[in-house]
Amino acid sequence: MKNYKLPEYVDRKDSLVAFIDILGFDEKVRNIKSEDDFQEVATLLFSIKEVEKKYGNEKKLRPNLNITAISDSVILSIPISDSTSVVSLFSLLHRFQYELLIKFKTLIRGYITRGFVYQKDNIVFGKGYSEAYKKENQIGHAPRIVLDHVLVEDAKRVVSKNKNRENDFSVFDFLIEDHCDGSHFLDYLKPVGELVGISKQQYLDERAAIKSFINVNLTNHRDDQKVIRVYKWLNNYYLSTDRYFT
Repeated sequence: MKNYKLPEYVDRKDSLVAFIDILGFDEKVRNIKSEDDFQEVATLLFSIKEVEKKYGNEKKLRPNLNITAISDSVILSIPISDSTSVVSLFSLLHRFQYELLIKFKTLIRGYITRGFVYQKDNIVFGKGYSEAYKKENQIGHAPRIVLDHVLVEDAKRVVSKNKNRENDFSVFDFLIEDHCDGSHFLDYLKPVGELVGISKQQYLDERAAIKSFINVNLTNHRDDQKVIRVYKWLNNYYLSTDRYFT
């Protein structure tokens, strides 16, 4: 009888867990009717696998980060015991969402929460994962990665406690509040974190490309209320970030 390496309890960690999903993927798969349709779906999946591979190669920078791509979804987790857990996960996801939009014209939605999870050898299970998966389906149509409100309140307490420290880094450097529902989500069009190295001119060029992408989709989907609301939200968010470049 083979000796199977079963998951071990010691590898179940109290973690920050993010569940990320490609918007509109299931509908695209169901409506494949041509080679062009197939290639569009294949490109989306390729983009996700490429990002997984890229960040997997950065293991030396984030040794405790776990990332697993399953079809059109990505699950990321990092143990709370890692002192850099919040900043590390936020910084990665911030760059992740921006790069998918710029390089692959891919919109994603996600949810970040805290809970115990086992994530190893392409096996993922635990309350943290289940909660992130469930909540991602409940946050509406917008292409945003939302932070659980409990984590937001915890972050506010930490910031308040350290408010007298000069140059103290805050997780809110990565977050913006959606005034439609009060949710805090990753401000992925803001030049912060790992995107700071991008020149202002490159950012402006990429913003022009994003605006063109939004306008094309607002036109192409003007008769599809379900899809166009995604791009209306994205356009409003895009306009709100003009202040970063004035």
